[in-house]
This record gives sequence, structure tokens and C-alpha cells, in this order.
Amino acid sequence: MASPPTGKPDPCLICHNPEGRLCVACHCVAYCSKECQRSDWRSHQKICPQLNTQPERPEDGEFKRAIVFKADEDKPRLVWLEVQRLQDPDSEGKTRTSTARPIADFLACTVDAVTGLGFQRNVRRERDLKHTLVVNFCISDTDKVNYCIREATDLRNFHDFSGAIIVSKFTGFTPQELECADVEAEDYLDITDFLVTFGDPEYRLQSHLLDSTRFESHFDLPDFRTLNLGPDTPDEQDAQVKEDPKEASPPLTPQDDKKMAKCVRIACMGDVLGGSVKFAQAELPLSDLTMYDASNVASSQAYYSSHISQLVGMPICLRRVMREHGEREADFFNPEATLLLTELMNTSSDNWGWPPPHWQAHYSVVGSVVAMREDGKDLTVQQVRNLCEFAQMVARPLTQTALEGEMKIVDCKNLYLTQEKMEDFARMKRLGMRE
Repeated sequence: MASPPTGKPDPCLICHNPEGRLCVACHCVAYCSKECQRSDWRSHQKICPQLNTQPERPEDGEFKRAIVFKADEDKPRLVWLEVQRLQDPDSEGKTRTSTARPIADFLACTVDAVTGLGFQRNVRRERDLKHTLVVNFCISDTDKVNYCIREATDLRNFHDFSGAIIVSKFTGFTPQELECADVEAEDYLDITDFLVTFGDPEYRLQSHLLDSTRFESHFDLPDFRTLNLGPDTPDEQDAQVKEDPKEASPPLTPQDDKKMAKCVRIACMGDVLGGSVKFAQAELPLSDLTMYDASNVASSQAYYSSHISQLVGMPICLRRVMREHGEREADFFNPEATLLLTELMNTSSDNWGWPPPHWQAHYSVVGSVVAMREDGKDLTVQQVRNLCEFAQMVARPLTQTALEGEMKIVDCKNLYLTQEKMEDFARMKRLGMRE
């Protein structure tokens, strides 16, 4: 185990209080209080033991520490990345460091198939870095969802990365300054924050590159704001509406100036048989919520709040939309949407545990519906799919148990139909667990 250094205290990794105390296990990061340490522990514990157990730096060459997130592993790994010295074509007699070939070899692909994203600012914590961190991955390795990143970010990552990625560090910000350096324990917080914010509309207008620099390297590193992220789920059958990155904006509440919101259409059986995808991205004006309020239109056309979504912290409402296919009664079936409207708030109601009467005839003869967030924020296909599966696989069996008297209704609502249980369910689902 490394010995604790002596001298001036290190600043706190979380709040930058200058009177930080080093982690007693790795002696690499400092915290000023138990609260700051606890807030970072779920992240730090994934690399803390490795800081003392990583093999010694190889001596047969120049090697720098990097962090690898392999698609099928449950935690990131510290590795030694070989650095090559190349002649600088713009300056005779000078050399520059390159990790292009070692990274391509590690990812088992050609150099041309490797791309990267450089960042010099932590937009989540609104602070500039003192160096450049580079995330490299293989553009052809898209068949494996990266569960390691999901686990490292506690499922907070907006963009679902595919294949392995490797993160390296460079001093400086411009091509003339860049020199490969060791990734340190304190860099891990910035790395996970980047993985969390990457692609999130809330941060898309904020650059991960410093305004005063233009970062270039062997790889094409586009500005974060111009990236075309594609679908928000690895499932290729989901038809997504691709937005122009230049027009992208953070999610706003209805009282702001935002006019449109991303919604999700949940297709009925007839539309699915006719070729529609079950969950598809759509876009509607925010005024749709007031236009189709129950006070303005017939109940069969109005928006209805989803109680299960409110209980798990993602309030949405649904209304019926015109079907595209099918005329038989069975073509109207849409059990996923119907379960989202189950009465769960009023535990003393005779209707608790059941959808509204006009939605439950023949168990979900409702046709296709559209789901919109009540707070005006954008809604993704993956969020709605997770919510529907939670309603079907968790909420429905529990409500039936409560209705049969084997559990108190109030306990069912307050103990099991919660945001925490939803997050646990999403974690198990995304990690591929069955129970």
C-alpha cells in the first residue's frame, strides 16, 4: 500500500476546500468531510483498490496510465498505455507523443477505425480542467452495449456507449502543448461526469472544449455540440427522430420559451402488425397539454396523468392518437399504455390498482397513444420502455397482491412503487439480470 504523502494538504475533490484529507486506502484523492467522501464513494470505490494493485510501469518503453471501460466488465480497469514518439512534421528536430497505434491494437481495429472525443471542461460541475482528457473508441464496434459505463455512472449515462472505450490524458490544450500523461485518481470524477453528460440535451449547448483553445490531434475530435448521437437506445428497431444539433436546446419547463417537446408514441397491436414500431420518438408542441385537457375535449381524447410515472419521479401523461392500421377490436389492444394509467395515488379509492374504466374495457382496447412529460422536458424511448416494463413486471403483480389482501395497499405504494425501486429495476434490466 502506498504511504501517505506529507506536506501541504490537498484540496477536496468535491468542493475544493483547501483543507482536504487523503483517502486512507489509496492516498490519491482528498476530501474535506465525510459528506464529500460519501458523495463520491460509489464512484471512487471502483478504482480505489486498483491504485495500489496496478502492476509496476513497464520499463521497456514509454508508458502512461489510462482507464479502460470494457463492454462486458463490471468496473473500469487501470492499464499502462504505450506512448510512441513521432517526428513532428511542423518542427524539425522535435517529437510529439502519439497513442494512435497502441489504442488501435488494444481495441483490435485499424487506426482508421479509431475515433475520439477530447474534453477540457466539466460541464456538470461548471469548472475547467487543467489538461485534456481524450475518450477513444472503435467506430465499427457497435454490437456490444457497454455495461461497464452503465455501472460506472450508476445508470445516469444519457448516451448508451457501445464497445470498449479507453480514456487517456494529455497536458495542455493546444497541439503544441500536448504531451501524454498519467490519468490520476482525481481525473476519474471528470471522466464519469463526462460519460453522464455526453449527449444529454441539458448540456448540449455547453462546450466540453475551452472556448480559447482549438484541440486537435491524430484523431478527428469534433466539437461536442456538433455530434450526431443517433438513437438513444441500442435497439435498432426504434425509429428515432434525428434533430439538427445546431437547433438542439436543453429541456425547459412549459413556462419557458420552448415550443416543442420530444414525446414517445406507444403503438397499439394493430399498428405494430401494420409495421409501426412499439415505441417511437415523436415531437409535439407543449401547448398540446392544454389543448387536450379534459376540460376542453371529450374524455376519450384528453390527456391523463400516469400515477406510476409520478411515483417514480418522471411525471408523464397520455392521450389517444389516431391509429394507422387495423380495424378489428383486437387491433386496439395496448396493455403497456393501459398499465401506465393504473390508479395508484388514492389508496382508499375502490378503483385503486385499476386503470380508468374507459381505458380498461377488454383490458386495454385503447389504440395507440402518445406520452408527454408534464414538466415539458424531453422524453426518450428508453425511459418509456423502462417505465412500461416496470409497470408490467413489478407494479402489476404487487397491486394484485395488495388487492388480494396479502399486503397493505399503502405499503405497496409507499415501499415498492418508488423512484428507488424503479432505479433498481432499471439497473438489473440494463445489467442483463433476470431477478
